[in-house]
Amino acid sequence: RTFGDAGNDVGISLVKTKNVYMLAGGSNSFGNGDYDVYVIAVNEDGEQLWDKTYGGVNYDFAYSIINDNENFVLAGYTSSFNDSLNSDGYILKINNRGKLLWQKTYGGNKWDIFYSIVKDDDGYVAVGYTDSFGNGKTDFYAVKTDFYGNAIWSKTYGGIREDRATTIIKCNDGGFLI
Repeated sequence: RTFGDAGNDVGISLVKTKNVYMLAGGSNSFGNGDYDVYVIAVNEDGEQLWDKTYGGVNYDFAYSIINDNENFVLAGYTSSFNDSLNSDGYILKINNRGKLLWQKTYGGNKWDIFYSIVKDDDGYVAVGYTDSFGNGKTDFYAVKTDFYGNAIWSKTYGGIREDRATTIIKCNDGGFLI
């Protein structure tokens, strides 16, 4: 099956619930801006149940979606909610019908992007890259939030060249592999 319309519609992250698949990415066929976060709910037969877009008037995209007790948390980037066209890390939470529960941005005045997110015991940890903070051109960027998206801490890792974190996995010992 195919989903979307005449523009560029990209599905990049997929998560399965009991009977539904949630596909997240971005679209410029639908939504408010140049590109918006795009989420599609599909049943086990591949039939589309609903689709929604999130974001503002500029570029917004989700690289990762996770299931959190039948709600869904997405991580990516947005350039719709700052004073420049540079992107900020973007985390949003939706319910199983696509209703936006909250959305938050993270970063500085340059480029900040999240590629992956995991649930932790007391919130979420998103990773990607930043050139707003750190030592080099870009550095690993990790942000820990509570369950409402409020930042608890942020860290950068890297040297003088480009460093990017594309995946995070929670380990059994409570730590993370990035």
